[in-house]
Amino acid sequence: MAAMKSGTGVSSQSRQALPHLLKALDLHGQQQFDAALACYDKAIALDPDFAEAYANRGLLYMETSESVLALADLSRAIALKPDFLKAYINRGALYVKSKENVLALADLDRAIELNPDMAEAYTNRAALHMEANERELALADLDRAIELNPDIVQAYTNRGILYVQSNDNTRALADLDRAIALAPDFVDAYRYRGLALVALRQHEAAFESLEKALLLNPSSADVYHDIGMAFVGSEQLDVALEYFEKALALNPELVSAYVNYGNTLLKRNAYDAAIELYDKALALDPDYIHARYNKAFPLLLKGHLEEGWPLYESRLNVSALKLRKMDVPGRLWLGEESIQGKTLLFSHDMGYGDTIQLCRYTKLASRQGAKVILQVQPPLLGLMETLEGVDELVAHSEELTPQTLDKYPPFDLYCPMMSLPLAFHTTLETIPGEVPYLFADPEKVAQWEKRLGSKTKPRVGLVWSGNFVHANDHNRSITLSHLLPYLPDSCEYISLQKDVRDIDKIILSAMTEWKHYGEMLQDFSDTAALCSLMDVVISVDTSVAHLSGALGKPTWVMLPFSPDWRWLLDRKDSPWYPGMRLYRQKEPGNWNDVFEEVRSDLLGLAAGEIVRGEREHGAKQQGYPVSEKGRIEPESRLAHHVDTFCKICGEKAFLLDVVDFNKSCLAEYNRKEPLSGIPVYYHGCFFCDFIFTTHFDSWTNEDFMRHIYNDRYVSCDPDFAENRPIGTAQWIEQQFPHFRALKILDFGSGHGLFGSYLNARGFDVTSYDPFYGDSAPPPAGSFDLVLATEVVEHSHTPLQTIEQCVAFLKQDGPAAFIASTLMTPAPVEELRHRLSTYWYAGPRNGHISLFSEKTMQLIAKRSGALYTGGQNAAVFHFRGFEKKIASPPSQDVVTR
Repeated sequence: MAAMKSGTGVSSQSRQALPHLLKALDLHGQQQFDAALACYDKAIALDPDFAEAYANRGLLYMETSESVLALADLSRAIALKPDFLKAYINRGALYVKSKENVLALADLDRAIELNPDMAEAYTNRAALHMEANERELALADLDRAIELNPDIVQAYTNRGILYVQSNDNTRALADLDRAIALAPDFVDAYRYRGLALVALRQHEAAFESLEKALLLNPSSADVYHDIGMAFVGSEQLDVALEYFEKALALNPELVSAYVNYGNTLLKRNAYDAAIELYDKALALDPDYIHARYNKAFPLLLKGHLEEGWPLYESRLNVSALKLRKMDVPGRLWLGEESIQGKTLLFSHDMGYGDTIQLCRYTKLASRQGAKVILQVQPPLLGLMETLEGVDELVAHSEELTPQTLDKYPPFDLYCPMMSLPLAFHTTLETIPGEVPYLFADPEKVAQWEKRLGSKTKPRVGLVWSGNFVHANDHNRSITLSHLLPYLPDSCEYISLQKDVRDIDKIILSAMTEWKHYGEMLQDFSDTAALCSLMDVVISVDTSVAHLSGALGKPTWVMLPFSPDWRWLLDRKDSPWYPGMRLYRQKEPGNWNDVFEEVRSDLLGLAAGEIVRGEREHGAKQQGYPVSEKGRIEPESRLAHHVDTFCKICGEKAFLLDVVDFNKSCLAEYNRKEPLSGIPVYYHGCFFCDFIFTTHFDSWTNEDFMRHIYNDRYVSCDPDFAENRPIGTAQWIEQQFPHFRALKILDFGSGHGLFGSYLNARGFDVTSYDPFYGDSAPPPAGSFDLVLATEVVEHSHTPLQTIEQCVAFLKQDGPAAFIASTLMTPAPVEELRHRLSTYWYAGPRNGHISLFSEKTMQLIAKRSGALYTGGQNAAVFHFRGFEKKIASPPSQDVVTR
């Protein structure tokens, strides 16, 4: 805070004291506090009513942490001069520090009244509103502060913090980046920027930001806590726990660290330990919302509903949940009074699934003599018309406040729907589990039955992913490619997904036997009608699981290791939905056991009902290899979709993306070849950055010739037959004329144009291509140089192909192998889920093995070779061959 300069219009006594005040201000500015204090004392002694002297001495006391003396001086200054703006601001800051927020707010209100254009006052008042969890008021003040002063660092930082807390992380980043631009050493800006990036799952950038904060303040418990949160976001829970422990060692009263330590233990299903940590947080701050809210989850999961429901009410004050505001004083009903003869408003406050699960309480209220108004989200309106105990339905999302009451039907009391279990004193034994309590519209059922057509197999409705913005979506949702191999052919599959993610679309479009209706599911009444026609609905934890359960349909729910509270623990059924079957992960992130169990039960479902016959598949008509059951054949189906092992280094490789077989033709020539729509699954190794597919591993040369290197191949690669081999040969002739002394093998030579051109010009080139002709391979150990121009990326056994090429080299002198191929432009991690946008990943072109320089370096090392190369080619030098070659071939010549 700046010292307050002396004003004009001072008294005669002040004029005598003024020189001492001016000297004090000068010394104060130089941080010579003792000398400045003596001058302030002298000024006040000469003029006991000198408000400016008291105010500035109070500021000095604030800076030297003498709060009692500071408060006395600032209060004296205000008493002498009731419109003393700076004194109000500084006393307000002093009250904030001593947590006397009511007094602080009064001073800042007065300061703003005196000067409505003072950005500092709005910034300080916003901090009070933030502490009081008054988000909207805080945002309004910060917006005004920034409008008045676009360079006010604390305002940008605090607004960024508010956005982080409300999960509006893109806006948060903009504000925090601005704060850092203004003040590059501002620790809090780096902290919250890191947390925003964690929420956006940009983990590498998050760690960079948090590491910067730690460098600026190495002893900050808050920063250690935030780094722990980043490790939680990247699922490195063991490391996260270490950072929370470090934070608590530095500050044993850091309440948030206890809470997030507990939250991390919850992910491990360590419920009792988590409760213990929440209790420690609450011992320090009994009103800490996040401790109360998070403690509710393990209690509810363990079935201690009576203890958990009151704590769960804290959700209404958790800003990150972005719940609608519901606050009408004197009207909230939580079960304390009789509702006989009263009109109750039950109002949705969370997601679709929550509304579907808890709307069942309308019947209980009606039976107790209440009239019920049910407010639901618009897509649920048609469905809820079948619900018992509802007198009036409304479908809007207005806030419920005294100012908005005129937009609601008249009511006596209201209850948020997620509070209904508390209001009705629900225990495990008294859960109203009667199903069905929702019903499909018969007319819509008839319409959907007609769309589905005749039934030949058991019908299975599938939902594999929920709303991607859900905080736990990365744990509860799965990719279709992961589930697909476990679904037996003995059932008919109906997608109940309204929205399908990009990574699943190409797979779904290739499943020609499936039915997917997407946008035809206009609301939940359509989904209910379609569900009612299923023999079983299989879903992850989404609203459709609740819908199917509420309809009384056989419903199988696949749950993550750490489930939501409503699914309880260690049971395969649900008291909320009798007849529902629960399938639980046995370890975090591992769905395979769940899928195996689902598959087994589906086979049981279909027993005796399977209609056998010829299964049509578009690919079969083209002669594409298929199994007896009509599936695409290459080795086993399972290998295409689940994680596998790297073909180069043997480390575990992960599914990266799915590429349409004909991507190259579709992208370059807008034409569909016969195998269009068939999904090709590419995997990546994070150890050596090799990208590959197992899709073609069981193909023969004849299969490749029929389906890839056929007469239509020229539409994908017009230059492959003539321009490229001749261009490459001309380049060799110009750049390496001394190669005429070498025996050269052109491996993968196609029709031999490269070799023919060079041989006519005095070179010694042998052409050999395993795909063309019936010629026997040349003898091993016969060549000084092996060239493989655009070969290795076309091989489904790349390591063996390279080893075969190296085996043709002489073993007793300098030799080299040159593989001309385009290296991947980014590490595997950066291409995950967007490989389909990389033009070189084209199965129709034959690009089925994609190398990085890291991959090639590893292969060269294992071959005992010296590696050189770049983005366009890899050169393996044996026994000093590097002295014979100046540089590897240029990609512009040898590859497309």
